[in-house]
Amino acid sequence: MLTKSQHKQIRRLGERSAYPELIDEVEGALSRGSAVIASNEDMGTVVFRATHHEGELGMLVWVAIGGKCRNAIANYLPKFELMARRGYGKFIMFETRRKGFRRLAPKFGFTETHPRDGFFVFKKEV
Repeated sequence: MLTKSQHKQIRRLGERSAYPELIDEVEGALSRGSAVIASNEDMGTVVFRATHHEGELGMLVWVAIGGKCRNAIANYLPKFELMARRGYGKFIMFETRRKGFRRLAPKFGFTETHPRDGFFVFKKEV
């Protein structure tokens, strides 16, 4: 269940990303148990779901909204990798329209894969 603040943030993210149905999809997935939310003041809000890519199971970072932590990726990526491995995932993947991640993602071991519907797609083996 999303808080009012999380609902508002995810709705805004969907609108900014030309993905207005994002909030409805996230709420539906959370209610069905096919997505998991992690949230705290420092990290922000992250919504994960299982995904398959090229025949392998992995974890998709579906929504990520930063909190107060200035180095959230560096601080929390090891925890997300552990979550993926514990769920028998072989990789972590995320999609974004933000071009700056083309420079940032490789610094954390992500490689860019095939774009999808105007999104840059990044993947990291775990």
